[in-house]
Amino acid sequence: MSWTILRNSWYFENLLMESDPILASRQWFSAAGDARMANIARADLALAAAAALAKDDYSNRTYTLTGSEALTTAQLATLLSDISAKSITVVPITDEQKQAGMEQAGLPPVIAKALASFDTNTRQGHVAQVTEDFKQLTGRAPQTYKDWFNKNRSLLKPAS
Repeated sequence: MSWTILRNSWYFENLLMESDPILASRQWFSAAGDARMANIARADLALAAAAALAKDDYSNRTYTLTGSEALTTAQLATLLSDISAKSITVVPITDEQKQAGMEQAGLPPVIAKALASFDTNTRQGHVAQVTEDFKQLTGRAPQTYKDWFNKNRSLLKPAS
């Protein structure tokens, strides 16, 4: 029996959960420190999954699908600033402050704790790896965060 496993890195689209308050306040509260994230667009992951399904040989292989670059929260804030024409400042906070802020915004504690753990995971270096697996499956590089921001500019606007 043959198999293929696709391990997805975090999605560019995850930023949309936080973009409204970030753009409205012009502050990005982060417990990720200076760690890097090699996020990837969901559309790219769908393309990689289709390419894996179309293969004749399931090579008993695990593909780790990441973006082509690993960026810090500060670098992402700079990109978001450029796209939105709003100066975004990264505000370093603790995991507990991140969770408390999300609870204050109305999230149930269990959800706030889970979402705050994303910054913990990032800070610990668990999402910094950049691989060539996407390119091996599809024959092209995944889109960059900058390209994704430009294509999705209309989704990145603060709530009124």
